Amino acid sequence: MDYGVYLSDEGLCSENGRGVTSSDALLAGRCIAAVAKKIVIAHNGEKSAECLSLAVAAGAAERGSDVFFASALPEPAFDLAMKLIGAKAGCFVSGGVFSKIKFFSERGLPLSSEDEQKIEKVLSGKETRVLSGYGKIRSIDGVSSVYSERIKNFLGDIKTNVKIYSPDREVMAAAERIFPRCRGDGDIVFNISSDGRKVSAFSLSTGHIFYEKLLLLCSVAEFKESNDISLPFSSPFIIDEIASGYGRKVTRYYERTKDFSDNDGRKNALYCRFGRDALTLIAKILRYLEDNGLTLSEAIETLPRFATVTRFVPKENADEVFERICSKKAGKNEGIAKCENGERVIIKPVKSGRGFTLIAESFRTEMASELCDFYEKKIKTL
Repeated sequence: MDYGVYLSDEGLCSENGRGVTSSDALLAGRCIAAVAKKIVIAHNGEKSAECLSLAVAAGAAERGSDVFFASALPEPAFDLAMKLIGAKAGCFVSGGVFSKIKFFSERGLPLSSEDEQKIEKVLSGKETRVLSGYGKIRSIDGVSSVYSERIKNFLGDIKTNVKIYSPDREVMAAAERIFPRCRGDGDIVFNISSDGRKVSAFSLSTGHIFYEKLLLLCSVAEFKESNDISLPFSSPFIIDEIASGYGRKVTRYYERTKDFSDNDGRKNALYCRFGRDALTLIAKILRYLEDNGLTLSEAIETLPRFATVTRFVPKENADEVFERICSKKAGKNEGIAKCENGERVIIKPVKSGRGFTLIAESFRTEMASELCDFYEKKIKTL
């Protein structure tokens, strides 16, 4: 039986673009139950997300998993909920114009390919697992407050006034608990993505600062404290070069691990949250500026210049094409990285198998864009 839905980079999607329904959410619960017996489920506070998350919980419990329902949270706080419960898998539901149901491994990390295959087996109607009764559904409260308090305690007192904006109301609620005056005028304006994972900044002295440069700044702050860090594989590789200058190490983890060669990166990522949590990233940067008596402009000036460009290239049978362009020695977890003369491009197929994501890194935006142009043409000829 085919349910007409598939697993994409954005979570569970329908084949015909009709949007996620309660039936899909029930199916999502059955899917995540195939991965773990203890599950955390949460949502972003939208009415549609709340309704869908209840259906996810019902589907998981129906398949015998115990569900811990964390209610409305910013997505990074969901990671904390999974840590506190000790869950090995979970679902986060985002409502809005287009609702999304995302699957996660422990502490909010991406699922392994092995777990994705378990989910796809359920979606294709080929699961043969024998059920052993219903699981329990329990509510857990206060996670968002604990999440905010932890970041606020780390931040301490700072002199810099900041303004924070996010389209997600749970992210904004957490930001207001950490930065009580964040809706007023600020020396620095931070713009957080709707999932609470990434952030850009703006100030009159710096202009727009993209996420990757803020990530680099925070990484440097960690290196100066003699800390190693863990980041997603797609993060700029210039960070590794800077780490070596401080005698530190960057481990990485994949969005789609097949051989678990990223075990060290995943383990370290459990304690290095700023790569997946915008509010933690902001707090670490502000603490670094305060402790070193720097302005954001002065700190940014110390960083090497680089630029990144991300592009989607549609291509049917992307997985088959990917096998053709991989060398025998190339890793196939996240994609492949082509590096030359200080430039790099990551080529990775999207989970739906309907195209590629290109992530180019170079000294200037124009050069990174040219890298994308070159590999887009190459892909389209295969």
